[in-house]
Amino acid sequence: MISLAVKRSQTGTLVHDKRTHLDHRGDTAGRLWLEASILMLSFVTALLGSANFLHPAWSLVAVVNYLWLCTLLFRIEPRGAVLMLPQLINNASTMVALIMIEFGSEMFELGLVGRPGPWSNQINLCNLMFYAGGIMAIRPLLNALSRPGESALSLVLDRFANLIAGSVLILIGLIAAALIVRGLQYGFPLLAGIDRFAFRRFSADKITLYALNLKFIIGYALGFITFAAPSSRWLKIGSGILFAFIMILYFMFA
Repeated sequence: MISLAVKRSQTGTLVHDKRTHLDHRGDTAGRLWLEASILMLSFVTALLGSANFLHPAWSLVAVVNYLWLCTLLFRIEPRGAVLMLPQLINNASTMVALIMIEFGSEMFELGLVGRPGPWSNQINLCNLMFYAGGIMAIRPLLNALSRPGESALSLVLDRFANLIAGSVLILIGLIAAALIVRGLQYGFPLLAGIDRFAFRRFSADKITLYALNLKFIIGYALGFITFAAPSSRWLKIGSGILFAFIMILYFMFA
């Protein structure tokens, strides 16, 4: 009788703890959704204000909103935010460039002088949609990879990892070859002293433009093969070598 009472007491305690944990998670999710809604309202307000009342101060509002967005991203999905960290840094550098333009800096490559405008707040909305879509795509992938052998995705990766990785490496290798051919035909901007915007406007073809503009996708793909995919050791080594080589190409294209 005593042991039965103890078991019932332990069961009741576990159920209570589980309910408390679920309630806490629900409260946390509710607060995050509320904060995300307030952030969205701040984005829209800053965009409308910067478009109708031109002043460089709106650029500082854009910086605060972007930092707020990054902080919220890490709190909602820390693992996904770490995977997207290179893009967070890249977009931060774009934000800094736009702020300098909105404060009147001279753009020597284009022969123009900056002026106040809504551009930094506009790109914040683009960042919001990009990060939201990225988290929605990354979270199921991470959940599947954290349960090896328990999902269809894990089975596909386990069975066809070498085939998938090899196909990706071949495709990126062909893109690198196309970049080399284009550089040899019209000159690599870094070596020939050609303005990179002028090269893209007058000398680049579709493959070159997509390869230069979407370079972060190539970096993610090679990084996934090297560090996450259950592919062979030689494919991982080849992925690292190809990453180093294509990075050199990107530097040569300025």
